[in-house]
Amino acid sequence: MKKNNYKQFFSRFSYLLIVSVILISSFSCNRTKPFFEESVEFTNSNWDFENRMLTFEKQIEGSETPYQIFVDLDLERDLDLDQFPLTLSIYSDQGEETHKEVVYFFPVVSDDGVSSPNTPKILTKEVYSEKYFNNSAKYTFKILRKSSKYDLLGIKAVKLRIVPKNIKS
Repeated sequence: MKKNNYKQFFSRFSYLLIVSVILISSFSCNRTKPFFEESVEFTNSNWDFENRMLTFEKQIEGSETPYQIFVDLDLERDLDLDQFPLTLSIYSDQGEETHKEVVYFFPVVSDDGVSSPNTPKILTKEVYSEKYFNNSAKYTFKILRKSSKYDLLGIKAVKLRIVPKNIKS
């Protein structure tokens, strides 16, 4: 009788151990975890004109992995502009460079066509849906705000995010 109880205990323990390892492995291998994420916060929610260029740097090892690149605006309120263009420039210390513009539109309109309230929100724009860093290099990312020669009130922070592209097999 005792042998049977030990077998059942060992069988249940083995089952729980295997399930635990699988669950822990699946959570630790999250492909959407940011590869790079950095923010610049603005005092008094004011992106002043003198600091219109934001710079981020990252040493990246070359790979064949595609990445998505996003720029997030953390807003205290909608901007007093119809549109707000930004240019993301990427430079490598090997002389490669790319430039791409994204535009945020105001007032912010939801997917159902209704204007969203003029309250704090985070607006996200995908700059690259599939960007490759084939060469190992130090990369410099520069975000240039292209509108208004004045200070922009209402922007709390700007975040640059790079995440591995989730490729479905």
